[in-house]
Amino acid sequence: MMRYRIEAETEEGWGKVYSLHDEGTGTCAEVVPEAGFVWRSFVVEGTEFLYGARDRSKLPVGGMCPVLFPLVGRLRLGDGEGVYRYGGREYRMDMHGFAKDLPWGEVEVGADEGGAFVSAVLSEDEGTLSQYPFPFRFALTYRLADGRLSAEAEVESEGPFSLGFHPHFSLPGGRGSFRVRVPARSCWELRDLVPTGRKVPPKYPFYDGTKVAGEMDEVLTDLEPDGGTWRAELEGGGRVVRVEADEAFSEAVIFSPEGAPFLCIEPWTSPPNYLNREGIWGKGPYSLRAGWRVSVLGKRWAHGR
Repeated sequence: MMRYRIEAETEEGWGKVYSLHDEGTGTCAEVVPEAGFVWRSFVVEGTEFLYGARDRSKLPVGGMCPVLFPLVGRLRLGDGEGVYRYGGREYRMDMHGFAKDLPWGEVEVGADEGGAFVSAVLSEDEGTLSQYPFPFRFALTYRLADGRLSAEAEVESEGPFSLGFHPHFSLPGGRGSFRVRVPARSCWELRDLVPTGRKVPPKYPFYDGTKVAGEMDEVLTDLEPDGGTWRAELEGGGRVVRVEADEAFSEAVIFSPEGAPFLCIEPWTSPPNYLNREGIWGKGPYSLRAGWRVSVLGKRWAHGR
């Protein structure tokens, strides 16, 4: 029997759901192209590691792992919320962009000895052009291999953009047992959740590892990569969720409301309010190829990964 396989089922409210299986590690990931290409479940040896898994009411950003594009975080132009200016005109866009709200097409699936994958594509339409007046093509592939799920993004656009992912991780043992480590020396000072342009020391000692206590909502930067990849870890209940991201993801957002049963480690390619940053326009076309990966450690198959 082949180690990797894919199953597909159509579910009411979701459309076609693809399940990627790794029999060698007891790992299963589920992704849904018609619902914003959300990564909606990550089960390892019978334990679910995504908060809100399979709960449609958590969309677009209340759980699971939505895709953030062409904006991460919020926009603010003067006193205008959700606004940016291009070509003498103001445009409006909701927090975290529109990719999370739209069905993706051009779906391709496959499984062989090297893993199982699902790819899909998002491109401009009348609705996106009213918010972001540029042609673009965003191809995203989720791939499961050796117990690790990777998200591989290829974006081509006539306009500048930000890209990010928003995984809500939940571990055994509850929030009281959580510790998080991120190799970041600085974070962006925020005013009403928008960067002031000033870097400050993080509120918590993320570099050395810190307990998850109170409210955490920090845009960490000055990440220290190892071989072109930075690595963050969330520990709890005898398990560790490891996030590895390419250097193109220059920020790592740590988000956990006080008392929440989850913590988000979010790879972003920019701070919030990117489309209002000076000097980004008129340099197109813009392109990006970057990926990030998630694995769970703590059992015999994961040691040393």
